[in-house]
Amino acid sequence: MKSFHRTRSFGQYLEGYASFSALYAIVRNAYAKKVYVDRDFQRKTTPLFKANIDANGLAPVNEIIAINEKTIDIIKKTIRQ
Repeated sequence: MKSFHRTRSFGQYLEGYASFSALYAIVRNAYAKKVYVDRDFQRKTTPLFKANIDANGLAPVNEIIAINEKTIDIIKKTIRQ
């Protein structure tokens, strides 16, 4: 009867699993129809935004601009100028 020798440690399997899990999350998020929102991250960062973001000096909106397939062309032209 042959005995099986372990050639990899348990930690090596965990490293591979962690890499695979990270790759899966990237692919899942790239193709998901629903955007995943990390509520815990939002809860932790909201006070930082409120303390460090200022909205002074914003002009009132006088014109409504439609966002459609032509909008990207207008943005590209504006950037080139």
